[in-house]
Amino acid sequence: MNINKSPLKRLSKDTKAVQSSHKMDFPIKVLQIGEGNFLRGFFDWMIHECNKQGHFKGSIAVTQPRRAGKGKIEEVKRQDGLYTLMLRGFHQGKKVEHTEIISIFSKVIDPYEEWMEFLALSENPELEFVVSNTTEAGLKYQPIPLEEGKPMESFPGKLTAFLYNRYLHFNGDAKKGLIMLPCELLERNGDSLKQYVLKHSRDWDLPKPFME
Repeated sequence: MNINKSPLKRLSKDTKAVQSSHKMDFPIKVLQIGEGNFLRGFFDWMIHECNKQGHFKGSIAVTQPRRAGKGKIEEVKRQDGLYTLMLRGFHQGKKVEHTEIISIFSKVIDPYEEWMEFLALSENPELEFVVSNTTEAGLKYQPIPLEEGKPMESFPGKLTAFLYNRYLHFNGDAKKGLIMLPCELLERNGDSLKQYVLKHSRDWDLPKPFME
């Protein structure tokens, strides 16, 4: 069987299909740590659909959890944060196959190359959620010092530094807290993430009011 393997054109903000889509300049309401297919085909698609229907009215800043994700995050950057999603299955008893350009990422950051830009996201007053899928290997504790200007290697370390920067910027305002949506396939993943964030906080002698 012969299959046509003609190269696909790279997406960009100038792609005609994007210009006629529902892409709008929404504020960043979500920090996403994890650039893989699961979040892009599941969580990001749902936010995209909510925006199309006028409900969420927010965009996503996406970053990779590990240095090994550099290639993928750079490819997303080269496509202006755009990617194509194909849905296949059945709807109301009929077979469907639907392709759509997803335009939900308004900022793409490599935290290992742009650490200060990553931390600056924490100062966004409209930020509401942190969603993650760093795999089972990503949700673990690694002792590491807190050094100004130096990126954290682990996901819990990144998150602790991010939350502490937000705490300082908003002078401890509890109303600026964020909703965590960890999607790692581990039982009670949220409890584990909280435990590791608190452990980093104790390691770094962060203020008790921050930990509370």
